[in-house]
Amino acid sequence: DPTRAPVMAGSHIDTQPTGGKFDGNYGVLAALEVMRSLNDHGIHTEAPLEVAFWTNEEGSRFVPVMMGSGVFCGAFSLAH
Repeated sequence: DPTRAPVMAGSHIDTQPTGGKFDGNYGVLAALEVMRSLNDHGIHTEAPLEVAFWTNEEGSRFVPVMMGSGVFCGAFSLAH
């Protein structure tokens, strides 16, 4: 039903030098695998599905943190 709110899955694609090197990327790949599996098995969902992959969520290089999801949620403008 395209009138329903989409269900999103995913994570961030940036890493932390001293933190989880692949934690965010794993979440993105897991969401892609779910999409692939549903597609391969011809499963239709009741709501649309979307894969999200955010950037600068960890804030290890740029401030403020959570910029990708912040733009999506309206906390920051795209120009910011």
